[in-house]
Order: sequence, then C-alpha cells, then structure tokens
Amino acid sequence: MSARFRLFTIAFSLVLFAAPVARVHAQDATPTPDIHAQHHVAGAPAAPGSSAPVDSDVAGHLLHMQGMLDELAAMELPDAARSHVEHMQGMLKELAPDMEAGKMTEADLKPHLEHVEVMFGELEAMDLPAAARGHVEHMSSMLGEIAPQTPSASSSSDMSGMDMSGMDMSGMDMSGMDMSGMMSQMEDMMAMMDETMDREMPADMQQRMKMMRGMMDDMMSGMQDMQGGMMSDGMKDMQAIDHAIPMTGTELALDADAMEAMPGMDHSMPMTSAEPAPDAGTMDGMDHGVSSGAHAMAPVPSAGVPDATAAAGAQPLDFTMDGDVKVFELTAQPVRWPLMEGVVATAWTYNGSVPGPMIRVTEGDKVRVVFKNELPEPTTIHWHGVTVPNSMDGVPGVTQEAVKPGDSFIYEFTAQPSGTYWYHSHFNSDQQIGIGLYAPLIIDPKDAAASTPDVDVTMMLGEWRVVDGETYAAMPMAGMEPNYFTVNGKAFPAIETIQVKKGDRVRLRFINAGQFVHPMHLHGFPFEVVATDGHAVPEAAILTKDTIAVASGERYDVEFTATETGQWMLHCHITHHLTNDGVEPGGLMFMIDVVE
Repeated sequence: MSARFRLFTIAFSLVLFAAPVARVHAQDATPTPDIHAQHHVAGAPAAPGSSAPVDSDVAGHLLHMQGMLDELAAMELPDAARSHVEHMQGMLKELAPDMEAGKMTEADLKPHLEHVEVMFGELEAMDLPAAARGHVEHMSSMLGEIAPQTPSASSSSDMSGMDMSGMDMSGMDMSGMDMSGMMSQMEDMMAMMDETMDREMPADMQQRMKMMRGMMDDMMSGMQDMQGGMMSDGMKDMQAIDHAIPMTGTELALDADAMEAMPGMDHSMPMTSAEPAPDAGTMDGMDHGVSSGAHAMAPVPSAGVPDATAAAGAQPLDFTMDGDVKVFELTAQPVRWPLMEGVVATAWTYNGSVPGPMIRVTEGDKVRVVFKNELPEPTTIHWHGVTVPNSMDGVPGVTQEAVKPGDSFIYEFTAQPSGTYWYHSHFNSDQQIGIGLYAPLIIDPKDAAASTPDVDVTMMLGEWRVVDGETYAAMPMAGMEPNYFTVNGKAFPAIETIQVKKGDRVRLRFINAGQFVHPMHLHGFPFEVVATDGHAVPEAAILTKDTIAVASGERYDVEFTATETGQWMLHCHITHHLTNDGVEPGGLMFMIDVVE
C-alpha cells in the first residue's frame, strides 16, 4: 500500500469516524428534526425495518449484487474471502424468490442486510486482488445506499455521558501533523472508540463502530510501517489532499432551494457522507468521470437541441479511401433521441444516433478517424480493447489534450486484433458515456468467410435516467439510478425484433456500455460463448449456457442454432431492468422471431 493512500485513508477515516460519534454525542432529550423526512419524495421506499414490502429498487440492487457476487466467486480469492462470498451468494439466492414475488417486507430483510454489512466489512479488511477489491467496494457502496446507517432521533441509545472534549476534530490540521502526532491522535480515537462501543446503541451503529475499530487497527499498523524513509514522501503527498474537509461530524444538509434545483435526484437518499475528489489542479485536464457532484447531477442541457434524424443506432458507417487508408468521419453532437414512444432523452452522440455508427473493418486495415467536437464541453475517443499507439488511446491529460468544443482531432491506427470492440468518450465519462457517447467497433478476421454466421447482431446495453422530460446521467448512486434500460438506444417495446430462419446459425455480440451488470438470458436455445472481450475462446474451453452476466465494459460473443420456430425472448434477468420508469414490461427485453 502506498504512503499516499495510507495517509489519505487516515484523513478520510477521521471524517467518517467523527460523523457518527459526534452525532450520537450531540443527541439529547429534544428530538432533532429529520432533514431526510422533510425532503422525502412521495412514493420513496420506506426505511429498512418497516412492515412495507421491499421496494423494487432495493430488490434490484440486491439482485445486481447477486450477479456481482457470482463474478467475484469466479475470481482467485483467499479461502476466507471465498467462504464469505459463497455464504452471501447462498443467502441472496434464498431471498431472491420472495423479493421478486414481493413477499418480503423491510422488517424481514433488515437482519439479512445487517449480516451482509458485517461480512462486507470483514471482506474489505482482507488482502484481495485489485479486481476483487473493486467489486467489493462497489457492492459495499450499493449496500450503503439501501441500508442507511444513521440512527433515528427516537433511538434509545444512552450515549449522553460520552466526553468528546479531549479531541478537537474541527481544529485538526492534517497538513502540519507529524507521524508521532498522527499516531497519538489515532490512539486517542481508538480509546474513545473502545469506550463508545461499551455503551448501549442501535445494532446498525454497533456494527459500524466495529468496522471502524478494525480499520483503525489496520491504519495504526500502517503508520508504524511508515515511520522512517517513507514518512517524508508520504507527507509531501498529503499536499494533494484537500485539508478543508470539515471535521465536525455534522450531517450534510441541503436547503429547499438546492433541493429544488435537482429534480432528477431522489431526495429521500441519506446525505451523511461525501466522497473525496482529487485535486483538479494535479490532473491538468484529465477526467476519468470524477466531475463535480453538481455537474453530474444537473440535467443535460436541452435548449436548442435538435431532434434526431436517424431512426436507429449502431448502423454501419461509410468510409472513403485515401490510398490504402480507410477514412471515417465522426462528429460528437447533441440530439433529442427517442428511447421509446413518448420518452425522449437529450443525448450526446456520435453522428446523431445512439449508439453511434458502427465502424466495421478487417484485421490489418489502416484506419483514420477524423473527429470533430460539437458538444458544449471537451471530449475524447477511447478505442476500447483495440491495440492502438499510445498517442491514439484517447486519455485526456495523458495521451492527448481533450478536444475542445469546435476543435478536431485525427485518430490513426491499424485495426487489430479481430473481434468485438467499441469506442466511447474518456472525458467526464461518468456523464458522457451514460448519455450516449458510445458505439460498436467490429474488426473482422481476414478469413471471415470461414466463420461468418447466417445472422450477426450487435447489441449495446445502456441505461438512462429521464425525469419530467429532463435527462440526467444515470449512475450507481442513490437518487441517480437509471429508470430506462436500452438495447441499441431503445427500450422495449421499441427494440427491433431479430428475424431468423429455422436452421440459421446466429451470433449475438453483447457490449455493455452502462454501469450496471446485465445477466442476459435467452429463451428456447442454449448458446455457446465463442469470444470474450473480442478474443476467440479456444474450442476446448467453450462454455454452453443460456444466461451470461455482462459487466460494464465487457463484450461476449455467443452463438446458437435456431432449431425451433416461434417468438423467443431475450432479456436481462435482473427483473427491475425489464421496466420503463418502474412499469413492466419494458427495458432490456426483446424477441427473436424464428420462422420456417
């Protein structure tokens, strides 16, 4: 673990610790007004622990977690971590039927959530591979959204005797503290935590305290390791951290005007913590999707945006020849894009469609893409999975400067290797990809005729948030979850039916451009997984399945033979993803029509 990360963790954990302890200490006989209740939106889910049925969004999150646990189980894990994962897999599989049927109440679910929270806390403390840790942290974040940790004002906690006078959190200056001072401060906090944990408190608060105490032990060990040569470098790295973070432990409150300004956001979400952002000055134009919260939560500007003229996305893009180079032209531009009848999103697109046009070339082709930016902010193009020169990789502030509004950039590379790929924005990507800046890129093998199926269909999976006619960037964040799910920019029933003849060999190319896992299930036929992320699967390793979980950024090519006539459904098996603004049927489902 780097010195910078350890120090950042210490600083951020001080904020996390201060919030619950100070909140409990400040509690007295006079109930504190509940800001969340004041801003509660009609129809928002009841708090966990009530007798109301489990909300569909909560069920959707848990089913999403079930898919991610399945992916986690397929990774290399320490034995203890694998035991935790398998235990949670079994628990969620047992709960899934009742949740899907609407038979489970919030009160029934609460003890299971508390148990899962403890297990995730233990998982996070383990030494996990980077990919597994990413899954665990993402699921922990999701769990925090559906199982709020803040105790209500009516809790019967006897915490009035706790003395915080020995620790002035609001006056702490991390930038000027030496390592000995940090360790002394940490020891004070650990002693206070031990005292706090002996007091009576709600179960959810007790669990949070235990997790914090374990983190403190780990951080104390890390600080002891850092004494010596690493110390000076670590303290220098602390310069990049924003020391203006308030350390008073107060809850984040938004006034009525601020809440009014964010109609696309579910204001019933708990607002008790904030995620630290890197110092923009250290990244010089680079943006990996960590934009300001206000920017990400604001609606996409729609004034003056024209209606789309294209009827469908992912259509083949024409090219011209310049010697032996295939030249394609792309323009990033906003349009009003219909997701289905009566639902129009403000989309940022390549060449006016969602997805953008399909670039289809043959392995070894020389490719030139002339790109122009007509968006109101900078952007770039990243060629996801394609082997390109570093200068063509599309990462702003690293391999190129972002393309400013009105400017152009030329990308050049040789198409390799063959397979299913895609291209997308790599600037403010949390927003730009989600509102349409993505498209397929197919590189056919030189001997394509030998492996060409009768039907070859590319499907890009996406998510959208459209509220009261305004479009917001959908993301896995409380209050910003998608309410429309699309295949090639359309939601059922607007998704085009795939026409197939009996006996045809069919290839389906799944590309997940969204931020949620989609386990895609085909009725009627088993399929073979013939390629993953553009790379052919060796014949001896080909799997036969009927459901495949497609994570964000992943591609899977599957093939089957249409042996039976009829209309066969293909759909995501997270059932909430089969809704349009919460109404079923909709979303990620469509038909494959097999005829004689």
